[in-house]
Amino acid sequence: MSLFARAWQVNYGGLLSGFPLTAFPVSKHLPMALHAHGPYWELVIVAEGRGQHLLGQDTFALRAGDVLVIPRGVQHGYGHCADLGLINVMFEPNKLNLPLAELRCVDGFSEVFDFNAKGRTKPASFRHLKVDPPTLARLIDTLEKLHAELLARHAGFELLIKGHFASVLIELARHQSGASTTPLPEAYARLSGVIDWLAKNVSQQIAVEQLAEVAHCSRSTLERLFQKCLSTSPLNYVLRLRVHEAEKLLQATDASIAEVAIQVGMSDSSYFTRMFRRHTGVLPKEYRAQNAYQRPASKASSSFG
Repeated sequence: MSLFARAWQVNYGGLLSGFPLTAFPVSKHLPMALHAHGPYWELVIVAEGRGQHLLGQDTFALRAGDVLVIPRGVQHGYGHCADLGLINVMFEPNKLNLPLAELRCVDGFSEVFDFNAKGRTKPASFRHLKVDPPTLARLIDTLEKLHAELLARHAGFELLIKGHFASVLIELARHQSGASTTPLPEAYARLSGVIDWLAKNVSQQIAVEQLAEVAHCSRSTLERLFQKCLSTSPLNYVLRLRVHEAEKLLQATDASIAEVAIQVGMSDSSYFTRMFRRHTGVLPKEYRAQNAYQRPASKASSSFG
């Protein structure tokens, strides 16, 4: 039985109304000229059949298991479609309020999903991934649940949709990094308390043994949990989290580089500068210059638009 042969209740009208994400299946996709989707990014999961993907002057074959990550403004199309079945996810990452700091701590995420459009000096990159059949089946199952929540819109649907979508993003990031994509749910639950604690204590001196105490487990067990759930070590996660917190401070405050370093728990400003450059590709001073327009012009309160 085809992975795509599912009883999706399709209702295209109004799916994007009031919520910056939609997901829907397209069976027997027809050829389509180059086009873009305004402010929306597009995630395309090829569920079955075959065809060609058009990207500018380039074309390449599509088969079940292909995944396309198409940034906003990028024109693409389809040709030579033969029973091509797709799942389309259209979304505006800046309006979804996803936990990007946490997601960027997952190995492979930033490589695949370059969502930080603010202050960029070049366009986000198109990505073409290939997933194996078990991963494809899990992606389809999760997106089917997401789609059902979009249609039903029961109380709390926004939170559930974000959870399903974050699961899809993590699945693809881990697949890209070669990490295991089938962690136990209990592992997530056990690690969640540590993640919450770190978010509140990022400016403190942190040791792995301290995190193990928070998780009520041994150091070796904690390291296995981090590797299984986040594809990284506890210390690397802490370092990435500190860099992401520093990005926020550089954007939103006029604090000196040394002050920012201290506020994110890195008293050695030279070490902070090296780590920041390693993870972002630019020096803290350069990052602030690129993102200076995001800081409020005055002390008046501002709101997200």
